[in-house]
Amino acid sequence: MRTMWGKIGWVALLVLNAMMLLNHLIGIVVIAASPDERQMFVGYAAMSAFAVLVLVFAYRDRRRWAWWASWIPVLAIGAVFFIGGLSPIGWWYGATALVMALAQLATLRDFFRTA
Repeated sequence: MRTMWGKIGWVALLVLNAMMLLNHLIGIVVIAASPDERQMFVGYAAMSAFAVLVLVFAYRDRRRWAWWASWIPVLAIGAVFFIGGLSPIGWWYGATALVMALAQLATLRDFFRTA
């Protein structure tokens, strides 16, 4: 990243996606009480692992497709807030999605600078 805000945004996205990956890997083993819950945790872990790989390689190279693709985890994590209603998990996921969206927007100038 070229700008200070771009670096801060990239690091925040990387840390949050890595934490979500760890959270969901632990959820597969510790939290899931049914095969359905286990499948949900596996799906979110796979999405988070892919997001980390995109952030480490393509995003850092400022490939525009990576910037657009990085909205997918933000939307998926944010969806838990809308699906979960006012549950504590829903609020945590909603707050995480909000921070991720702000971090993503912080990198905007690094990807779409015209000069």
